[in-house]
Amino acid sequence: MSEDGAWYSEISSDNDVVLSSRVRLARNLANFPFRQRMRGDDRERVKAIVFDAFSRLGNPEIYHTIDLSNMDNLGIKLMTERGVLEEDRESNEGLVIREDGKLSCVINGEDHIRLSAFFAGLDFAQSFTTCVKLDNALQQFIQFAASYDFGYLSSSFKDCGSGMKLSAWIHIPSSIFLKEEDSIFSLLKSGGFVSKPCYDMGFGEAIGSYYQISNAYSTEGNEVDQIASITAACQRICTIERKCREEMVKKYPTMLKDAVYRAYALARFSRLLSLGEAIQIVSSIKWGVDSGIVGKIDDAKLFSLLYKLQPSHLEFVLKNSSFNFESDVESDNKYKVSRLRSLILQEAFESLEMKE
Repeated sequence: MSEDGAWYSEISSDNDVVLSSRVRLARNLANFPFRQRMRGDDRERVKAIVFDAFSRLGNPEIYHTIDLSNMDNLGIKLMTERGVLEEDRESNEGLVIREDGKLSCVINGEDHIRLSAFFAGLDFAQSFTTCVKLDNALQQFIQFAASYDFGYLSSSFKDCGSGMKLSAWIHIPSSIFLKEEDSIFSLLKSGGFVSKPCYDMGFGEAIGSYYQISNAYSTEGNEVDQIASITAACQRICTIERKCREEMVKKYPTMLKDAVYRAYALARFSRLLSLGEAIQIVSSIKWGVDSGIVGKIDDAKLFSLLYKLQPSHLEFVLKNSSFNFESDVESDNKYKVSRLRSLILQEAFESLEMKE
């Protein structure tokens, strides 16, 4: 178990490059129209059926069912930052989330049901096992729409078949510095995968060398084939990034150390930090950890910081805690969020060891 109990702060395999693995299963209830054609009380009936199914599972106490129309805006933003909810949502959605946060079910989103399992590192096998176990349990009480020819049915053709979407977060700073990222993106494109920055400034330019990769379609191959394909792609990316990292250490140690030391200095002495600045700092420190020039902090803690530094998480902390900020900060909530972000980073890096 991780230090703070969250899935994203657990120690995992290959997390120097692959930060997380997510499996999502799209399902729709038989005898109900797809979400876009629902009328009257269809959505409320679907929500009630799914909530009832969870209440009849063998261990219903580990699941929290939430009617999102009753959740405040801050709670919605928190779930969005954690990847549980999509950016675009409607007030009549429902959410079921397991107490450890690894497993969630969104109701009346793009599909009637979307089950998601999150695991740290490269672990699609365990993510799939966790997700499909819940899927099978729910099918004891719910009939899902499916056909022999098309598999599980969805309003989007790309989500038919297995109904499974696989995605991973990767961190590739060495490949980007050495301009080898095109080989990674070409590899992904040829394998039928799509990629996008996890964080960007609005122009498609990644902040912190973090990217999300995912399969474009659920219709090609079965679940085993799809998992094997993305796992192989991630392993290949690990090989490319580690080779580039070794080259950085041997040929460009000054450039590498400059990026890491600058990030450390900014974290240590800044009083206000934007989200973009904080993400770039965490990325550079992680680069230093994986290159062997930073000690006394691990990849799991650095990954957890990406969630803890998000605006809604900080607003939640401010709302539920008491802080004594400087007088010129206290009067503006935007500054309080930026100030708290800098304090969290300084505390996280308090024992950091910079190696020559």
